[in-house]
Amino acid sequence: MYGKTMMKNQQRYGTWLRDKMRNSSTIEDHSTILEGKGWDNHEDSFEETLRREMLKYKGLYHLIQEDMKQLSEAHNKSLERIKELLEINESLRARMVKDDQLIKFLEDSSKEKA
Repeated sequence: MYGKTMMKNQQRYGTWLRDKMRNSSTIEDHSTILEGKGWDNHEDSFEETLRREMLKYKGLYHLIQEDMKQLSEAHNKSLERIKELLEINESLRARMVKDDQLIKFLEDSSKEKA
């Protein structure tokens, strides 16, 4: 697959070079075209730019995936902690109810004695 793409790029460059030379009027124009970037022009091609951007966004995608993994883990830990705190809260409420009942009992018993 890579070889076919490279051949297409070479054919496209050859076609572009041929057309550029046909449209130029002097020998100096021909030498300028050939002395330019030559085969390094693929670095500025649309495909190369697109490939670089895709690699950059692929890296960002993996970074976001890792962030999501860590956020999910933190979220699950938070949910577990909330569950623990709710259980503690419920036990404290039950204890407060018992304590209130005991205080009321003691107040009632002290009123009866007085």
